[in-house]
Amino acid sequence: MRDEALRRAILLCLISLIVPSLVLGSSWTGELYDLVVPLGPPGSALLHAMGLLTILTLGIVCVGEYRATRLLRKGRPIPAQTSTVVADLAAQAGIHADAVGFGRLDEEGIEAVVAGRSRVIRIGTLWVRSSVLEPIRFRFAIAHEIAHLASGDPRAERIVNAALLIGSLAMMAAIGRIIAYVGGDTLALSHLDLPTLLFVLRNSVPAILANLVALGTLAVLILLESRASARLREFHADAIARNLSGGGDGLGKVTSMRSKDSGIGFVSRLLAVHPPTQQRFLALKRAGTAFSADELLFVLVGYFSGTILEMTLQLNFVMASPGVSTLAQRKAHLVAEMAENPFTYWTILGLSTALLVLSQSLILGRMLITAETRKPPRHAASLALRLLSLAGLGSFIALATSQTVYFELSNAGWNMLRWIAGDPDRVGLHACLFLSLTISAFVILTVPSLRDKGPIYPLMVISPTLSTLALSIWFYF
Repeated sequence: MRDEALRRAILLCLISLIVPSLVLGSSWTGELYDLVVPLGPPGSALLHAMGLLTILTLGIVCVGEYRATRLLRKGRPIPAQTSTVVADLAAQAGIHADAVGFGRLDEEGIEAVVAGRSRVIRIGTLWVRSSVLEPIRFRFAIAHEIAHLASGDPRAERIVNAALLIGSLAMMAAIGRIIAYVGGDTLALSHLDLPTLLFVLRNSVPAILANLVALGTLAVLILLESRASARLREFHADAIARNLSGGGDGLGKVTSMRSKDSGIGFVSRLLAVHPPTQQRFLALKRAGTAFSADELLFVLVGYFSGTILEMTLQLNFVMASPGVSTLAQRKAHLVAEMAENPFTYWTILGLSTALLVLSQSLILGRMLITAETRKPPRHAASLALRLLSLAGLGSFIALATSQTVYFELSNAGWNMLRWIAGDPDRVGLHACLFLSLTISAFVILTVPSLRDKGPIYPLMVISPTLSTLALSIWFYF
């Protein structure tokens, strides 16, 4: 469970920085081109955009560390009995943690804070009283926060939130640049009357809407996945807390804890950072509850795979985009550009390959965990079809919200067969990635030896990406 949460946090950081970097680099090309390292198109703008967003993200993380340090200075001493419980549980977890009090007489908060090398549990006044009045409940609550500290969750959450913030600002800047282009071109017209204005809007609004839909969809999926991964960390902390606190299975202790922002509605459950109490209760009985509670991951990772493949195609054919050139022209363009700017193109290819492998590993690994923890077990084929359908939905959303696909379909008169016939490489690569993922999923779920992740398992994980690379070589070389 911890490995799953960590990989999802890494994926969130990568999506929040890489995709906005691609968007920002393509929107602010003139300002970012050859800013520091002259690599030639399209590498310079993208590298500078990624470097800029990374620096800003690290800056936000440092600000968060500084604020956490100041917050800890405002802590108040707590009773020795309470400190002893914290020290005892921290020693069991193999870490050192201090405890400070905070808040007024009615403060009921409790949280784990990391600042520099300090690991601290901040305990509200009401919780300090609970250490005497309800020692079992208090011990489990402290063990839950100790589990967060031992897993590095506070710092990981700080990094993810910083990446989300900077990525959101980058996407807003890209949209602002597109609108500024349209507005500047409109104001530059020598003759601006109502028919001319309507003509400009008719030609520019679809492009603006396509970008808004694409980036808006990405923003919504990232928001939902950030909440889902946070809930998984809470499930993990509960499981560790049960072992640390001792005294039975801990179910009563979870039930007695307040479940923050855990609404009963569907939207509330999607946006909640903490799982509802009932789900936490069931997760300690059945590990599968934690993994089946959030299947949105399959949609997001499917979307991420489709987006990475789409971005790779667009970047490799900056001057010979599919839909406005033949396959033969694209082949010649790619070979020429790779000879002229090899570092840029091999970097794009290597990064795309690594991200695709990560996304496929998340899908297949999560699918295997879901199959193993489902009680009662479901038939492998039905489980694979359902979860792969979610991943396929994500890939479809990535294509449906692509401005390039919109442009190509409009040029093809919105004739799907004509679009596929005129652009077989793009459709073929997307289809190859999904079909090879489907084959890997069925092999993993139906071959018993792979349930323990035997030596063939890594091959099944990388085979979708390898198959897609092999087909791209067949198409373009």
